[in-house]
Order: sequence, then C-alpha cells, then structure tokens
Amino acid sequence: MRTLNDIRLPLYYASFAGLIRSVKFILDKGADVNAQGGEYGNALQAASQGGHDQVMQMLLAKGADVNAQGGEFGNALQAASEGGHDQVVQMLLAKGADVNAQGGLYGNALYAASEGGHDQVVQMLLAKGADVNAQGEEYGNALYAASEGGHDHVVQMLLAKGADVNAQGGEFGNALQAASARGHDQVVQMLLAKGADVNAQGGLYGNALYAASEGGHDQVVQMLLAKEADVNAQGGLCGNALQAASEGGHDQVVQMLLAKGADVNAQGGEFGNALQAASEGGHDQVVQMLLAKGANVNPQGGGYGNALQAASEGGHDQVVQMLLAKGADVNAQGGYYSNALQAASFKGHKQVVQILLAKGADVDAQGGKYGNALQAASEGGHDQVVQMLLAKGADVNAQGGEFGNALQAASEGGYDQVVQILLAKGADVNAQGGYYGNALQAASAGGHDQVVQMLLAKGADVNAQGGEYGNALNAASEGGHDQVVRLLLNHDAVINRKDIQGRTPFHLASAGGQMETVETLSSFGSDPTIIDTQGRNCLHHAASKGSIEIVNWLLKKGFDPNYADRDGWTSLHWAAKNGSVSTIEVLKAAGAGSTIEAIEGWTPDSIAIFHHNQSSSILDVSLAYENKKSELAVKQSTSSSTAAVESIDDERNVSPGIWRKGYYCDGCLLVSFDSNNLLNLFV
Repeated sequence: MRTLNDIRLPLYYASFAGLIRSVKFILDKGADVNAQGGEYGNALQAASQGGHDQVMQMLLAKGADVNAQGGEFGNALQAASEGGHDQVVQMLLAKGADVNAQGGLYGNALYAASEGGHDQVVQMLLAKGADVNAQGEEYGNALYAASEGGHDHVVQMLLAKGADVNAQGGEFGNALQAASARGHDQVVQMLLAKGADVNAQGGLYGNALYAASEGGHDQVVQMLLAKEADVNAQGGLCGNALQAASEGGHDQVVQMLLAKGADVNAQGGEFGNALQAASEGGHDQVVQMLLAKGANVNPQGGGYGNALQAASEGGHDQVVQMLLAKGADVNAQGGYYSNALQAASFKGHKQVVQILLAKGADVDAQGGKYGNALQAASEGGHDQVVQMLLAKGADVNAQGGEFGNALQAASEGGYDQVVQILLAKGADVNAQGGYYGNALQAASAGGHDQVVQMLLAKGADVNAQGGEYGNALNAASEGGHDQVVRLLLNHDAVINRKDIQGRTPFHLASAGGQMETVETLSSFGSDPTIIDTQGRNCLHHAASKGSIEIVNWLLKKGFDPNYADRDGWTSLHWAAKNGSVSTIEVLKAAGAGSTIEAIEGWTPDSIAIFHHNQSSSILDVSLAYENKKSELAVKQSTSSSTAAVESIDDERNVSPGIWRKGYYCDGCLLVSFDSNNLLNLFV
C-alpha cells in the first residue's frame, strides 16, 4: 500500500532535477515548500543531493526548513555532504543547519562527507563544530569511514581535530583494521603514528594483521609487524593471519609471518590449518614454504578434513605429489568427501586419481556424500575416472551415499556412457536405495530416455516401488517426460499405481501442467477420477498449480468444479490460493462458487484476500470492503482494532477470530498473530 511519503509532488521532482524555471513557477503558484514525500523526504533534500545551488537558494528564500528530517539522508546537510557539494553545504550552514543532526543513511553529515573523501566539506563541517567522534551507521564514525576509503587528507584532518584513533564500531571494528583490509598503507602509517592499537580485537577479520594478510598487502603487514602485531592472534574466518595469507596464496606475506614466528601448525578456522588452506588453492610455493617450516602433513580438521583432500578436490596434482612425498596419508578419513580419492573422482581429476591409486588409495573406501569414489565419479559423469576405478577393482554394486549406488548416480545425470560401463561390469539394475530408490526411477525423473531404454533392456523392474516419486512412471509423469512415460507404459508400467500420498501419475502430470503427458496417460487408459489420500482429484491438483490448459481439458471431460476435498476445498479454493487469474476465470465460467465454505470457514474469496494476490480482484472484492480496510488502518494507528477486524471478517465470509486464534490457510505455514497484525496480510 502506498503511503503519503511515497507520493512525489511536482516541486519535489523539479527540485530533484534542478529545473530552475519549473521550481520558480511552482513556488509562485503557492506550493508548500516543506511538503513531505519522495525518496529524499522533501524538495530541499532532493535539491541538496543533486547539488543544485540555485534551486536551493529559491527554496530557502521561500522558507524551506533547513533542518527538516526524513528521506534517505535524514536531512539536507547530510545529502549535500554525501555528494561533496561544498557550495550547497556552505549555504545550508549559513542558514543554520544543525551540523550534528543524527539520522539518515550515514548517521550524520561528517560521516557522509568523510566516507566520500570530500575534504573541503569535512573542513567546513569541523569548522562549524561537527562532533569528530559522532557515531554513524555502517562505518561507525567519520575516521573509520575515511580510513576504509583511503582518504588520507580527511584522515589527517580528523586526527588533528581529536578523532579517537581506537574507537570501535563498523564492519571492520576500528579504523586501523579498515585501512589494513584495503591496503591503504599511508592511512595505516598515520593511524599507527597516532597510537592506534595494533592488536585491537573485533570486526570482520578479528585484527588488523589478519585483514592485511588476507588481502596480501605486504607493505601494511610489514608496518604492523614492525609495531609488534601479534603474529599468532586468533580471529576471522581463517582463524589467523598465516592461514588467511596461505588461502590467498600470498607467498611474500606468508614468508614475513613465518619469519616473525607464526605457528605453522596452528589449528582453527575454515581450513583447519595453513597447509590445508594453501593446498585447497593449489598454491604450491606456499605449500613448499609451510612444509619446509615443519607443517604437519596429516592433521585433521577444516572443511576438507586434511590437506591432501583439499588439494585433490581442486585437481592440484603438483601439491598432491608434494604432500604424498612428505608422508600424507592417502586414505585419511574426514571432511566433505571423506577421503582424497572420492574428492578427486567427483571432480573428474584423472591425473590426481591416478597418483592416489598409485600410492595405494583404497578404491572402495566408504563415507562422504557419495559413499565411495565410484559413485562420486559416476554422479559427475566422468567415464575415464569410472574406468580407472573399475580397473583397480572398485565394487560396482557398493551401497551407500546419496544415490545408493553408482548406477543410480549415473542414471540420475543421464550419463549413458557411464551407465553402459557399469552395466557391462555387472551393476545390479534393480538395486534398491538412495534418493530415487533405484536407477530406473532416477533416469525417469530426469527424462533420460536412452538410459531408461538401457536399463529396461537389462531387466529393470518397471514397477519397482520406493524413492522420492514412489515409482518410475510417477517420476516421468511429474516431469512431463513423455517419451519416457511411453517407454515405461509400453513395458507394462502399472498406470494407476499410487504413491505414499495416494497420487497417481495422472495427478502428478496434472499438477505439473504436463498436457502432453496427461493426454498420453489418458490414451493408455489412466483413470483421471481417482482421488488421493486428501480427497483431491486431478482438477484440484491442476488448479492448485494454475495449470490452465489441463483445467480446461478436465472441465470438458465433465469434472465438477465444486467437488470438495477432505477439508472442504474446491478447485476454486486452490486456484485462489495459487493466484492464477486465468484459472479462476475458467472455473467460475464453469460454475465454481466463490462463497462455498470449507470446514474451517474459508471461502475462495477469503483465501484470495488472505494471500492478497491478483485473484482477489476476480473474486468480487467489494469497494465497501476496501473502504473498511482503510478505516481499520486509521483505527489501528490510534487504538485497538478488534471490533473493526470482526466486522471485516463478517463482511467477507471469513470466520470471525480465525486469524486472531492463530489458524492458517490450508497448505500454509504461517506464524500465529493477533488482531493488530491483520492489516499486514492485506497490504
């Protein structure tokens, strides 16, 4: 719902655009110079933001309030300061603008000017008594803002005016960390010279050294270390400065940190340790440095479990070789992929797979998302890796992982070459387990007709039960994979078999808007009148998804638009919830009633209003109701609106008190709320 503040008056527009003649004309016609509205709150702030000094003069001459609050920048002075419009700033200050007014995007004018590096404006504001340590929004204070932007002149001015060099706040915690993160060495030097605490904790990176190390800012790192920054301080995503530098491959920074006594085996952070961080990025020079400094090659921890898995996942064969040469355990368990071989196999890194197998990697090791290396390679469609693993004796029927077995994984992705290889090696075509229950259902869900043909030719059970869709025909029908549907039906798939919710392939195709599949199922003799466990028929399912073509088809077949499900919902109830105007129009034309009450008192009308979608206009939402809604908005701002809520409930056939008791529209998971929250559902 639009509010007064959204309305932009002619004077606002003209001021925003700097149209001098238009502004004069509008003012001469008696326009309110202080009228509120628009993104910038009022005409004065709009003109200030654009730096339109002549327009400003005209507005001020007509009595514009120089300290009016509101809009994006809170006031005109902040707007002008943000843009660096020194003439406008001068004008506003001369007219008595409050230099320390709080509010708006930047919190205060000094902050806004400092963030943009507008030194002349900063000077003016300070000369007028701006509070140098006032807190702002995102950047905490003016010094922080200027430091983060690398505005050394502004930083110098603020420090000369007594800015607190160690003030806390903002994303980076303090000015030193902000400047360090951006690599502003001159600003860092100034702050340190003014006594900035080199080891101050807090902010995104935990400390300044970490921030500089993460960005690879070697000059800043050198300065901080010279000021005795704690080289092993903990904090940040990577845990410490060494891990942060290693992750980024900043070899010079890594060298500096190690020379200053950084703990090469420090644990913690995203990667567990510096070696894993460097290995993940394939930074061989950094890896070499860390190993030379005694990095432990086998510690467990971090996202990848160990350095070898991290390097293997990235396909960094040189790093893999270095780690193995230093005694990395080729079969170490842990991390996302459980072991290095599975990580390399999933990504299809043939060279790494070869290196690991040559070093004695267990080809059938269990664990991780994909259960084993063969399933991981099959899921990625890496036929050469699959062949390597099988040649090393991988169990083609090993169970486990997301897809249950390698054949299901390959079938899901439609990788016919991999499927062929696995079948030739004796893969069990009817093995059960995994997300899809079996390989045929996985291939059917993806519409991979060639794979489906291969599996059926190998004796796949066309009616096998289980998995996400219950059976292969359901999977293909929901996705509208008509060729697969025909293949399955021609291989004697049971056409009306229900899933766990009692839905047949016809229900699923109807809900998915799969017209071609609906016609195919019909031609093969599917019964469209079957109802599911919720008492819903195909028309309910089609209407709930706005499948207009199928709704039309079913109505022509004689389906009753007022047939109610177990909860008393008709097809029109479901269409109203979905908000498909065209579906609602078709159902109403077929005689669907918009005032039929379900068990909990819901009507299609009330559902449309509740969800406030386009359907509410189709379902006769009266002008009287809209007027009462406006009355409720007014009452709500001053007093309790319970009586108004009840009168509106009665007016629209919504059972009084339903919302206040915390009930929700069928199919929704809305939190409980009281009468004072009701209006939010309508606007």
